[in-house]
Amino acid sequence: MKKVIVLVMCIIAVILSIYTLSRKDIKLGMYAYGTLEDGSYSYVLLKENNEFEFVRNIATSYVPIGKYKVDGNILILNGINDLYKFQIDGDKLIFLSSNKDTELIDKGTVFVLEKN
Repeated sequence: MKKVIVLVMCIIAVILSIYTLSRKDIKLGMYAYGTLEDGSYSYVLLKENNEFEFVRNIATSYVPIGKYKVDGNILILNGINDLYKFQIDGDKLIFLSSNKDTELIDKGTVFVLEKN
């Protein structure tokens, strides 16, 4: 019986360590792409309480806001009518997909965490 308990605890430890290694933590702050000069400036602002703001282009008046979550190495921004997915790569977010028209942001666009 003691061996079974030890075996179960080892299996649980392995599963937890695999989950921890595959999970990416996300840093709060502003992840930006483009420049103000050429009008391509966009950013994702990750705030406390899992809140976000996504300015897809400085020329647009609609700014998606809502809650975000991390699933493995995928950041999911979930607004009222919006859903955006990014791959987390250290201090970078790589745009993957949206449930909206994505002509403002191309798949593969890299947003970099700005240093304060």
